Amino acid sequence: MDKPKAYGGPSPTDDVSLVHFEKLKEREEIKIALSTEVLEDCPFCDFAMIIPFTFMELPDFYCMGCGVDSCRRCKKSHPRELCKDLADALRSTEEAKTQALVRYCPGCNTPFIQIDGTNFWKCSCGTKSCYSCRKKVSSKVFHYSIFKPLWTRFPKRCSNKYANEAEMEIKHNKEVQEAEKKARAKLLPKT
Repeated sequence: MDKPKAYGGPSPTDDVSLVHFEKLKEREEIKIALSTEVLEDCPFCDFAMIIPFTFMELPDFYCMGCGVDSCRRCKKSHPRELCKDLADALRSTEEAKTQALVRYCPGCNTPFIQIDGTNFWKCSCGTKSCYSCRKKVSSKVFHYSIFKPLWTRFPKRCSNKYANEAEMEIKHNKEVQEAEKKARAKLLPKT
C-alpha cells in the first residue's frame, strides 16, 4: 500500500518532484549567495541568468535558453514596446510631480500654478490667497509686511514668504522631488 504524501511535498519515490524540488532549492541557495548580482529567471522556461546590479535598469530579459525576449517588470513578451506597467508608473510619477506645484483657491477650490511673480493671488471668485502658505489673505500689504510693528497687529503674516524668485524655485524643486520620491515608493514592490 502506498503511503500518502505529507502536506503535498515530494515523496522519495516521485523522481520528477524530487528533481524539481532540488532545482528550486539550488536556485534559492544561489540567490542567497549572490550579493552584487541578481538571479533572473525566464518566465517561459527553466533558464536563469545572473545579472549584475549595473544592468538592473535594463527593462528586457533575453533568454538564452528559449530565445524569448521578455519584460523584467511584468514578465510578459512585448519587444520594443514600453511595458504597460512601466508606462502607468511613469504617468503616475509625473502626475504627482505636477500636483506638487498645484495650489487650490481656498474659496472655490479652483486649481492654479504660479509661474513667476508675487505670492499674492486673486482668484476669479474674488478670493485672495497666498501661494506660499496656501491660506486666505485679507490684505496683501499686511500679509507680506516686513515691518515689525505690523507683525504684532496682524499676526497672520506669511511665514513662508520667498525672499526672491531663486528661493521660490528651490522650494518648488524640493516639493517636486518629495512628490516624486513618494510616488516611486508607492510603485516599488514591498520586500
